[in-house]
Amino acid sequence: MKKSKKFMRVALLLLCLVPLARAELFPTMSFDEINSSGMQVGDKLFSNFSIVNYLDGTLAVAPGADQIQVTGVFIGGNYGIRFNAPWLAGSGSIVNSTIAFQVQVVPESGLYIAGNMFALTASNVGSDGGFISAVETVWDAEPGSMGANRLSSLGLYDSADPLNRKLSDQRDFLVDGEPASLKQIWVKKDITLLGGGAGQFAPTHLSEFTQTFVQVPEPASVGMLGSGVIVALLRRSRIRRRNRFVPRDRCFAPIDSMILEAGAEEYSNPCGTPYFYEGREPKAYLPNF
Repeated sequence: MKKSKKFMRVALLLLCLVPLARAELFPTMSFDEINSSGMQVGDKLFSNFSIVNYLDGTLAVAPGADQIQVTGVFIGGNYGIRFNAPWLAGSGSIVNSTIAFQVQVVPESGLYIAGNMFALTASNVGSDGGFISAVETVWDAEPGSMGANRLSSLGLYDSADPLNRKLSDQRDFLVDGEPASLKQIWVKKDITLLGGGAGQFAPTHLSEFTQTFVQVPEPASVGMLGSGVIVALLRRSRIRRRNRFVPRDRCFAPIDSMILEAGAEEYSNPCGTPYFYEGREPKAYLPNF
């Protein structure tokens, strides 16, 4: 019985796992190209990309929509995208970019989005006073629209101090404090670079960050899979109860009750030669000594 319970727990856990690696090739496209044709990465469809930049200082660089390259990724069992472009803030300069886009799950996938992961994967702050901040917010409707709910908000940062860095973060979606999973979400990123103070010549730069989304099966699929596993385990347990040895220490019990308890018809059973039963028929005479 203990083994059956352990097997059931392991089987149910395996239902939630997704292969950790796949041999898939994904496209690389600019914001403009994605907006004209869409970009599908696994079961996710990305669209409606935009970027708004604010620059202040003598050495302040931010990319335009045609300069940001977006590549599909599959990391830790989840699909997402990687951004590559030049952001640069020299001494006393400020660079700010607001990036927005939309993510949908293709209808035939049977999956939902239940969380987001964000990481600065290529950044550097080369001088004291420099800083990078990247805040991501996810919504269940277009931000600013009536009834839009914020599903998650997370923040990353980098500095010249190795003890003052947070380069990755993850959140599960919540609505009114309850877990949420959706077919469509809206994402906004607020990225700010500060250059070092006066006389600091090593610039602050960011060239890559990565975004993935936690995917989960739709509730109906989980229920069907779980029911199938439970039925199989119960069937296996019944077979194991029927197919068993009658222990030798029971051979002096009344023959009829011993054999009926083993799940068979009334067969004669000489003491010292217990049966092994399979179903309701005696399989073999197996002496227990």
